[in-house]
Amino acid sequence: VQKLNEKLSENISIRGSSDFQWITYSIPDSLSLMQLRFDFGNRRRTSPVQIEQFKFAGNNSSYVVSKDSLLKYFRKNVYVTVEPNGVFKRKIIG
Repeated sequence: VQKLNEKLSENISIRGSSDFQWITYSIPDSLSLMQLRFDFGNRRRTSPVQIEQFKFAGNNSSYVVSKDSLLKYFRKNVYVTVEPNGVFKRKIIG
């Protein structure tokens, strides 16, 4: 797995909500996507994020990753804790 290249990355700011949100992002067909990174932000006080599912769609098909199988497809790092109900929290170290 290659290290994240900030020059090749794109950031999307999303305003938090207590309601579930659909977040849609288009990836150009010309892009050969090998990795996807979900970042909880750089602020020290970041609220937990509850993920119900990720849905990937394109070329007339779609694939859904539910909260029960998120860790099968996504790796967490030392700064993230995950609860069984799909709640991701940012761990402050130091």
